Order: sequence, then structure tokens, then C-alpha cells
Amino acid sequence: MRGTAVLACALLLGGCSFAFVRGPASTAELSDARCTESGFFPGLDALAGAAAIGTAVGGTIIEHTSDDGHPKDFGLYYGLPLVAVGIAYLAAATFGTNRVEDCQEVKQRVKQVEIVRPVPADPTPIRE
Repeated sequence: MRGTAVLACALLLGGCSFAFVRGPASTAELSDARCTESGFFPGLDALAGAAAIGTAVGGTIIEHTSDDGHPKDFGLYYGLPLVAVGIAYLAAATFGTNRVEDCQEVKQRVKQVEIVRPVPADPTPIRE
């Protein structure tokens, strides 16, 4: 299942964090926190967003510095859509990163509760 999800993200590159990053449920007990702790999908989204924006910038630079003006109208036909796609990926990366951080925070609270759990007192009094 996870391999299929990774393959789908690699092929479609469609904001994997929106689909595959699970945040902690707001109504869940601390001991029942099931969520995504890995930053893999947000990292993949950030990489795709940076690549899209970098390609848009690079293509525009090449268009403006080439002697013959090729690729012609790169900014209009490719640059603007690439920037829009890059912004969508970076928004997905931010969304996923926030969910992962929330999950890690909840997991840390669970560990602290387990460490601080008081030891029950012995009900029988000590006699000397």
C-alpha cells in the first residue's frame, strides 16, 4: 500500500501531503494518537515545489538572455503555470509539515505522561 502511494506521488506529483499525511485527531485520547510522524511526503512536496519554481525562473532567464529569444513566450505558456504549480506544492508541504509537527508534539506529550505517571501509594500504614 505504501509503495503504491509513493509511486502515485512520484508519477502524479499532486500534493502528496494533502492525501497521505495524517494529523492527530483533536478528540483522540493521548494514548490513542495515530498519526504521521515522517516528513517524507512534505519533503517530497517541497522538493517538487522548489523544482517547479526553479524551472520557471531558469526558463525565464534563458528566454531573456538568449540571442534569438527562444524559448519564445516561455513565461506566458510555461513560467506562470509552473509558478502556480510550485505554490500549490509548497502549500501542500506546509500543510503536511504542520500535521507532522502536531503529531510529534502529541507523541512527546504521551511520553511525558508515561514518565510522570504517579506511583500509587500503599494503602496499608507503616508501623514501627
